[in-house]
Amino acid sequence: MNPNYNKGAVWCLVEEVKYPNPRTAGKKPSASLTLLCVSEAYGKVITYGRLWGEESCANLKAILKHFPDGPIRFEGFFTQYKKKDIIYSGYNFIKCETTSDTHRASFILTGECVGKVMKADEPYHEALEIQVEQYNKPGTFNVFQIFADRAVADSIPLGTILQVNGSIMERDAEFGGSGFSRPVLKQFNIRKKTREVF
Repeated sequence: MNPNYNKGAVWCLVEEVKYPNPRTAGKKPSASLTLLCVSEAYGKVITYGRLWGEESCANLKAILKHFPDGPIRFEGFFTQYKKKDIIYSGYNFIKCETTSDTHRASFILTGECVGKVMKADEPYHEALEIQVEQYNKPGTFNVFQIFADRAVADSIPLGTILQVNGSIMERDAEFGGSGFSRPVLKQFNIRKKTREVF
C-alpha cells in the first residue's frame, strides 16, 4: 500500500441535497450532502460531504428518484477542517450506489503519526494526529485527528507510519449516545518502523 493513502466511505440515508452547490460555483459541478447514519454499533451520526462531478450527481438524482428511502453507499476521501478550535470531519465523494449494509461513516488513512492531543472532554481517549499527503498534490499534507483508546495511543511512537481504519462514532453509543460524534480508530497496522523524532 502507498505510504500515503486516504479512502472514505459512508453507508447512510440522504437527509438533504443541495445541487448545484453554491460554494463551488464556477468549478467542477458538485452537490452538498447531509447524511444520516444510525446503527446500534455507531450510534446516530450526522455527517456532511460533497459529491463531485456532473455524472455522479446525475446518478445520485436517479437513485433518489427510484429509491427515495433506501440506504446509499458513497465513496471518496475523508476530510477534516478546523473552525474556532473545533475539528470537523466530512467527506469528498466521487461515486455512489445503492446498498443494504449497516449504516456507518468510515475511513482508511495511511500516514505518519506526527502528534498526540489530549482532550479535556475525552478522559479515556487521546487524539492521534496522522499526516497524509494529498493524492493529487504531492508535497501537500493534511493532518487528521483520530481518537484512540489511551493505551493504544501510548503504544504508537511519533514518527510511525501506520494504516488507520476507523469510523465516525457517537460518543457512548452503546449506552444510548451523547449526541456528540468524532472519528475513532478501530484497527491499525504498522507500515514502517519509527523514524527518529527530534
